[in-house]
This record gives sequence, structure tokens and C-alpha cells, in this order.
Amino acid sequence: MIPAIDNLFLIIIAAGLLAAAGCRMLVSGVLRERFLDQPNARSLHASPVPRSGGLAIQASIALAAAALLWADVSLPPAPFWIGWLIVVGVSLCDDMGHVSFILRFALQLAAVGILFAWLGPVLPWSWWFVLLAALALVWFINLFNFMDGMDGLAGVMGLTGAVTLAIIGMLQGDVGYASLLAVTGAAIAGFLVFNLPPARLFMGDSGSIGLGYFLGALAIVGVSRGLFGWPVPLLVFLPFLLDATWTLVKRVLRGVRPWEAHREHLYQRLVLHGWSARRVLVLVFPIMLAFQGLALFLALV
Repeated sequence: MIPAIDNLFLIIIAAGLLAAAGCRMLVSGVLRERFLDQPNARSLHASPVPRSGGLAIQASIALAAAALLWADVSLPPAPFWIGWLIVVGVSLCDDMGHVSFILRFALQLAAVGILFAWLGPVLPWSWWFVLLAALALVWFINLFNFMDGMDGLAGVMGLTGAVTLAIIGMLQGDVGYASLLAVTGAAIAGFLVFNLPPARLFMGDSGSIGLGYFLGALAIVGVSRGLFGWPVPLLVFLPFLLDATWTLVKRVLRGVRPWEAHREHLYQRLVLHGWSARRVLVLVFPIMLAFQGLALFLALV
């Protein structure tokens, strides 16, 4: 049964409004001091900014997903959500204090393992390609976090990526897939009200790592359902993939430990050379749209 379009529209709007309202409370509420992001070797900001925006994003997605279930929308099964809860939970703990890299990485591997225990048998790939996809998802989870270092950047990438995949899902007739991505995009849009330059709120690890898992996992779900081939999500998120992967390769070749904080990504170098965050966004936004337009074309031809 296809849910009523007006119900879906209301749920999508509500997700955005809930995220915006939650962010508004986090900017000035009692949790502000608990989640302050202090400037460090990776930062481009000079004064502390609360990094609790991920709470509003993830809570809005969860509530909207519950509403979609109430509206008889088909959503991914339990393994998808268990993996999401694991990565969001450990990332939230890291936002509040400190969780060792080894523990965070181990739990990310566990989350992806749970996801692929369900997805692996239904993917149209050989076992070695499934393993490669699982490792690629772990990398995508982390690179989304690495690229969340400038006002608005990760939010805009997440919003445009979610909307692109939602459009593909809708045009391919998968209402449940499209609806879940649409509420995700709406939640990110509500957060961006407070994150566009000059940012009053950051998404933190619970936001960036949680979205990395959510969007990456849904991209693979789309492949498993035959909505598009694997090159499509690569094109959708190519600006992030290229910057993060090329920066990692350069650092490894120089013998630098890749997990150490740095400011070597292209967007960071542009800001350090005098570009404003707004100017960088004006540059990368049409690039994102161009690759996503190509992904749409590739998915639908």
C-alpha cells in the first residue's frame, strides 16, 4: 500500500521543524556547556562552539522514522537500525568526553558487520566485492567526520546527497526508501539553519559519523534493491570522497599517522589561504550538484 502523499509531506516537514527546534534549544540551553567544541589542531574556528547538533538531527530522524512506520511505510529491518544506534551511541559518548580511537573503530566495524550480515546475501556482488563494500562503508563513516571541519560543509553534502538519492528512489517507485532519505534531508536542513556560516552550532561526531553511516548504508541498500548501480552513490558523494581519500593517501605516503588531527583537506587549505567559509561553500555547492546531476542521469537511463 502506498501511503497518502499528504501524510508523507507532513512527516518530512515535521522532521525539519523538529531538528530546527532542537538545535535552537541546544544553542542556548543547559546542554550548551556540556558539548562545547574547543579549537584544536584541526579546527577552523577561533572560539568554542557547541557541537551537539547531531542530537537534534538523529532524534528527528528517529521520530520521523517512527511516524513513517505508523503511516505504513516500509523501512529497512532491524540490522540497519542496530548498526545506526551503535555508531551514534559511541559517537555521542565521544562528544561528551573521550572514547579511544580503537574502541570507536571496533564498534564501527561491529555495526557494519551487523548491517552486512543482512545485506550481504542480497547484494548482486561476489563475496570479495561485498567485503570491499563493507570496508568502503567504514571509510565513508569516518571521512564524513573528517570533512565536517567547516561551517555548513558536511550539512550541505548530506542534504544534497540525501535529496538526490530520495529523488532516485521516488522515480524508481520505492516510496519507503525515498521517504526515509527525504526526512533525513529535512532534519539536516533544520540543522543547517544554525550551521551555515557563521555557525552557531556544530553537528559533532554523533552527527557526522551518524550521517556517514546512515547515508552510506542507505546507498548500499539502494544497490541491493536494484534502484541503481554502485557507481551512482560514488558520484553523489564524490567531492567528499576525493578530498578525504586523496588527503589520506598523501599523509600515508609521507609517513604521517592518518588519524592525527590536521588541516590538510582542500577546504581547510582554502580557508587558511584567506577564503571565507561562505566563499568555499559557493565554490563546492555547484560541484556537488553537478556530480549529483550526473548520478541522477546514470541511475535513470
